[in-house]
Amino acid sequence: MAKRSFIIAAVIITLILGIILQQVSPTQAGPVGILLFFGLLYVLFLIICTFIVYGLSYVLARIGARAVLRRPLQQLRFTQAYYFASVLALLPVILLGANSVGGVSVFDAILVAVFGILGCIYVAKKMP
Repeated sequence: MAKRSFIIAAVIITLILGIILQQVSPTQAGPVGILLFFGLLYVLFLIICTFIVYGLSYVLARIGARAVLRRPLQQLRFTQAYYFASVLALLPVILLGANSVGGVSVFDAILVAVFGILGCIYVAKKMP
């Protein structure tokens, strides 16, 4: 049920973002409109990343089942994929926000990548 509601939410958010991009300029939207845009963009990336992480864990679990491993790889549950995706979906939003303010250098991209790695390690340690 959660997967279906995620897909419906992604379609609705994509339509809202399309309307915002076509009808409203950043000066007309103001700070609240810009915050709404970045919030909706984050939620859209969250949904997309959740399905990507869930699909990759499925593929890796199937590949790992064929390999001889001491401890076979397990597929992530959908909620676990959601936890990892909540960190990963923030990374492009951070880069887009930094680019809109003044540009993104290689150092900024490396810092965002380190933040993503540390966030995923934290989620992996705290995951039930």
